Amino acid sequence: MRFESDINMYLPRHWKIVKIEEIGEVVGGGTPSTRNPKYFGGEIAWITPKDLSGYDSKYISRGERNITELGLKNSSAKLMPKNTVLLSSRAPIGYVAIAANDISTNQGFKSVICDEEKINPEFLYYIFKISKRRLESVASGTTFKEVSGKKVKEFKIPLPPLNEQLSIISILNRLDKKIELNNSIISNLEELAQTLFKRWFVDFEFPNEEGKPYKSSGGKMVESELGVIPEGWDVGTVSDIAEVVMGQSPKSSTYNEEQRGIPLINGASDFKKDKIEPLKHTTDPKRLSQKGDYLFGVRATVGNVTYVDKEYALGRGVGVARVKDKKYGEYLYFHLINGINRLKYGATGSVYINFTRNDLTNMKLVMSSREIIELFHENTLSIFEEKHNLLKQSRVLENLRDTLLPKLLSGEIELPDDVEVTDDVPIS
Repeated sequence: MRFESDINMYLPRHWKIVKIEEIGEVVGGGTPSTRNPKYFGGEIAWITPKDLSGYDSKYISRGERNITELGLKNSSAKLMPKNTVLLSSRAPIGYVAIAANDISTNQGFKSVICDEEKINPEFLYYIFKISKRRLESVASGTTFKEVSGKKVKEFKIPLPPLNEQLSIISILNRLDKKIELNNSIISNLEELAQTLFKRWFVDFEFPNEEGKPYKSSGGKMVESELGVIPEGWDVGTVSDIAEVVMGQSPKSSTYNEEQRGIPLINGASDFKKDKIEPLKHTTDPKRLSQKGDYLFGVRATVGNVTYVDKEYALGRGVGVARVKDKKYGEYLYFHLINGINRLKYGATGSVYINFTRNDLTNMKLVMSSREIIELFHENTLSIFEEKHNLLKQSRVLENLRDTLLPKLLSGEIELPDDVEVTDDVPIS
């Protein structure tokens, strides 16, 4: 029996091919009127595709906004039970997560309430994860593509017996749990470095000559255009410590998905939460990043400052800051995050939020002495190195998972039950 999908393999004889409507109920979502404040801010979790953009966890409990009981009643949104599989059906198509509790969504989803006597929700989650292209192929629409409820109901998937579903899930979960652990450690490391930056360069409690907190130990403060700062410090701009390079998009005729040329970062869809995953390559790059740059979005979805690990082509939706002295790297990173947030909330525009090169190079920052910046570098360098190593390790694990995924879900391979994921994962 051949499975009609991206997985061009023969299925085991005892597996079935079924339509989604045979293993669960397909449910759409809805949006309460945004003009009525009584519809929002309640206790009901309400998910939009934006909430799943860059979302790394399998389960989701809430999104950016909640709605009220009144909002639920006055919209086409439905309250769906825990373990419902959420699938974004409008551009972007193919975001997927599992409800960790009762949940609702906007109209950008076609969710599946699974019949758990037939299919495990985590198994369907993994099926959807490898079916993005096939889902996109059945979408229709002119202004934006959408997969209809009818198409989702008719969508065919392989279905092994429940015990085999659980075995497959167990193998994949070991990888996912290690990735999630890494992500948690990365988040903690980031928070630790951010706390130190705030203490030294916002609260001005860096160590004085006696190793005591400067400001609370009576350190002299003076007025500046950015407020009160330590004596001897100054106000500078990003251009004092870094070069800003804005992207320039190559001709679309040079784009390809066959990995010819240089990977192209065009905008927010190509990088998120410290992960750079370009969708296309270009054979004619106009602007290039360098290892050690800090990447950020400059159009529509702005910010998301991310360390660059290698050379990429830079499209017009992004820019990079290239530090002039490596010892200023961590200092620049946190100033970019804070400065871009200030620009973002002060930015205006008829359609998009756009940053120019001048906006970024002229961004004000408090300049401490070189001695303090070097000391901050020494205190945070190991934190950033560990963060980058964990990110590399997670990419290896993700690649392994994504290689195993179609093979496991097609029945091509079956790994032994004692397969384990350890910390000894190569990162180069």
